[in-house]
Amino acid sequence: MKGISNLLSAVLLIIIVIAVSAVVASWLNSMSRTQSQKISNTASDQLGCQMSNLFIKSASFNCSLDCSAGLAHNLTVNVENSGKNDVEVESVVVRNTTGNIFTFAVSPVTISPGNDAMLTNISTDSCVSINGTIDSILVTSTNCPGNAYDELTNNSDAFNQYFTYYNCT
Repeated sequence: MKGISNLLSAVLLIIIVIAVSAVVASWLNSMSRTQSQKISNTASDQLGCQMSNLFIKSASFNCSLDCSAGLAHNLTVNVENSGKNDVEVESVVVRNTTGNIFTFAVSPVTISPGNDAMLTNISTDSCVSINGTIDSILVTSTNCPGNAYDELTNNSDAFNQYFTYYNCT
């Protein structure tokens, strides 16, 4: 019995190399298109957020005269969309003077440019850890967090101008 001729083995080898090359080229083409689309979408999102901004117009915390658990305590923040894009907000973050961070969920809201939204959280948890010790209040959008945010800090003149404690002892 004879083996495959040299010519036939060379042709088969060339066909196999071409087939493998075609599969690899197709895979690379598909992967590069996918990655290119991801990069394009990320860049588009970042550029779309460039003109986004939030401004805290006022904030207050109502202790209801008693910080005990089981009583309603209200955190209210009036925030303005001072940018040029719709922004979405779902929470307010509060840091106290000892560095503890508290996240207060609010009803999700989309704020159009130039409009205000009143963000309110009513909690029945004890408010002892933040009564009189709020160091900063941060509102950040969920769709443009790197651009659309504002923070009131206790070391600024704006804090005393824009923040009020009510019924806290």
